[in-house]
Amino acid sequence: TLVELSDGSVGVVASVNSADRLRPIVLVYEEAEHGPDMRIVDLGNQAKLSILRMVEMSELAPAHLNRISPAEVLKFMLVAEVQPQSPRP
Repeated sequence: TLVELSDGSVGVVASVNSADRLRPIVLVYEEAEHGPDMRIVDLGNQAKLSILRMVEMSELAPAHLNRISPAEVLKFMLVAEVQPQSPRP
C-alpha cells in the first residue's frame, strides 16, 4: 500500500506492526543527489509521524514508479544495510 505520511513524504508499507496496525514500517522515497533513494521509517518508533492517506500510483512521479514494484521493495529490504530511523525528539 502506498501512503503519504504527516511530513509529506510518500512510501510503501513494508511490514505491519502487529502491536499497532496503524503504525507499520514504511519505505519512504526521497530525492537524493544521485537520484531517488529510500529510507526505512518505523512508525511504531516515530510518535510525531503518522499516515495521512493512501496514495494512488497515478499520483507518483515517473522516477518513483519503478522503485515501488514488489521486487524492488523486497530487494531493498534484503540487500540494503540500513537501520530503522532513530526516533526524533
